[in-house]
Amino acid sequence: REIIGRGDGSALFLKLLTETTARWKSFDPPSSTFGALASVKNAEDLINLMFDRLEQQHGSILFSKSMAYLAAATNRGLSDHEIEDLLSCDEHVLSEVYAWWVPPIRRIPPLLWTRITEDL
Repeated sequence: REIIGRGDGSALFLKLLTETTARWKSFDPPSSTFGALASVKNAEDLINLMFDRLEQQHGSILFSKSMAYLAAATNRGLSDHEIEDLLSCDEHVLSEVYAWWVPPIRRIPPLLWTRITEDL
């Protein structure tokens, strides 16, 4: 209630806040749940919080490069195959994905991009 009262009250803010709190587990410590929302004032803060969580979950380089490629292609967009091709051509991404294993073909696994899109 306190967070909603100090938030901007937009539909986007409320949707993001609902999705954020729906991820909480009963066994999560309050410091990790409420503490993260202590400084949230608007939808942009919630988006930044979500992006931070997704960077931790999927890897900083993979997630940030994925978002950069999507932002660069705003006029026409990218298909799933095209973004997988772009990520597969990026050595920094491949080095992060294959840090502990050398595959026979250095290509990003399609499941990684699917996981990112599902989490967005």
